[in-house]
Amino acid sequence: SGADFSTITDAINSASNGDTLYVHASNQAYGNVSISKKLILIGPGHYPQATGGLSAKLGKITFTDGSSGSMITGFAITGGIAKGDDYWGNHVASDIIIENNLFTACHVINMERGVNDNWTIRGNIFLETSSCGGSNIITVGKNSDDWLIANNIFISNTQRHSTGIFGQINGSTSIINNT
Repeated sequence: SGADFSTITDAINSASNGDTLYVHASNQAYGNVSISKKLILIGPGHYPQATGGLSAKLGKITFTDGSSGSMITGFAITGGIAKGDDYWGNHVASDIIIENNLFTACHVINMERGVNDNWTIRGNIFLETSSCGGSNIITVGKNSDDWLIANNIFISNTQRHSTGIFGQINGSTSIINNT
């Protein structure tokens, strides 16, 4: 059944494990989100014609325990994706799908610590701004296996490009058809 919420945090907190949340385009950013259960978040696309070019903008997305199996699609994301606040990586977020989003952050996906298996990063646009440099755009993590990074576009707008695209990639990560 449908419901209206005034914030995306309220919608996420009210959702049950396995729910799908449809997020409308807006002139206002929705802010940071933390996901602690399996959820599917669907935005209208990062530049959808049907909404006059408006997108659903998210800040930082944090995956914590219980979020395995989640999907994020159709957003403009400015804060990147990370795991929970435990720096040493005890959180596990596996079977995550990140697709058809526009990222305008520097170190976009950072799963450096912990075990975060079976991620799919597909069909996204990563736009590196002039303030970026010195970090990888996607860090898989040396203990994380079976990542698919496919059909993404990486664009750098910086003159001092010291940023790498991928970090801590192991032999089980597939990198296919990215530009």
